[in-house]
Amino acid sequence: NKDTCIASATESCDDVTGRGVFIVNALTGSKIWSVDGASCVTGDLHCIRDSIPSQVSLLDSNSDGYVDRVYTGDTGGNIWRMDLAGADRSKWSTIKVASLASDSSTEDRRFFTAPVIVRTYENKVTEPEADVFNYEKIPYDGILIGSGDRAHPASSTDVTDYFFSLHDYAISPTLFGETGFPAKPTSDTIADLYNIEGDPVGNYSGTQVLEVFADISTYKGWKYEFKGIGEKSLGQGAVLEGTVYFTSFVPNSTVNIGCGVGDLGLGWLYAIDLHSGESRLKNDQGKAVAKVDIGSRVPDSLVIHAGVDEQGNSVIRLLGVGQGDKQVLIDEVTGEQKIIHTGTIDTNTDMMPRRIYSYFKEN
Repeated sequence: NKDTCIASATESCDDVTGRGVFIVNALTGSKIWSVDGASCVTGDLHCIRDSIPSQVSLLDSNSDGYVDRVYTGDTGGNIWRMDLAGADRSKWSTIKVASLASDSSTEDRRFFTAPVIVRTYENKVTEPEADVFNYEKIPYDGILIGSGDRAHPASSTDVTDYFFSLHDYAISPTLFGETGFPAKPTSDTIADLYNIEGDPVGNYSGTQVLEVFADISTYKGWKYEFKGIGEKSLGQGAVLEGTVYFTSFVPNSTVNIGCGVGDLGLGWLYAIDLHSGESRLKNDQGKAVAKVDIGSRVPDSLVIHAGVDEQGNSVIRLLGVGQGDKQVLIDEVTGEQKIIHTGTIDTNTDMMPRRIYSYFKEN
């Protein structure tokens, strides 16, 4: 158990309970397929060695009506991809997409929620020579997930946690390691991800912002470091019209956890651009900011609500964001102002479909 183990040359401190993914027949309960780490061979870097406490994310990557890909994280800070292509289940493959933690006290990152999967394009920018830039649109499947010890939201304060966006460029069903398919790849690490914290695009003050995009394009995704003491992600995020929404929790270190709920800490809502990390929220002064506080609460997964506003227009709002948007009401008689909160965040988007990319199979 990672909570009581002391790492050493002979002890890896893996969470060995519940380290598997199972697919069963919903009607009969019979197993269709599974992968687990019960028989990991020494040196096999793509064998699951830590617990998987969350749901999994499913994807039909070629739009044939059947799920052919599964993504999930584990308590060892790893991200997994399972490809379920073809009728021969013995060839279905499992790879470790990324390894984003270690056994050190500050890097003991854990994933307790299912990742959000988005299908989109990367505007890859290269600079072959000074002030000369090339552009290329590259499709990828984005894996968005935040780390945080959900089992110890207030007492775990040593770890530096992040919210991650990983770019998976193998967008077609791929049986890694099988004949005719690529070998199992080397897992991405935290060093392969661009540090988006600080809004490097929005706060750029130089003469050529494309240099920042060219720098971002050399990485395999991005990371957003949580700066608060003990700040961590405890719920699933959401992506709407190119904006990534996610929450975090900063525990109050002065609270006696044994004496009820009390003021456990502060919740935060983040909203940044999916591709550039630019801040998408505004403070009371109208300045663009990456986060706003949502009160003394432990945020859970964000919930997307689709409805209509007072004028009958379609709107999409976020639930699970504390008090939500602030509105000012004016008394028609006295002229007095009254501030109320809606309990939701208006995302300023609607239910119109947006282009991502399509998969076409050529005969």
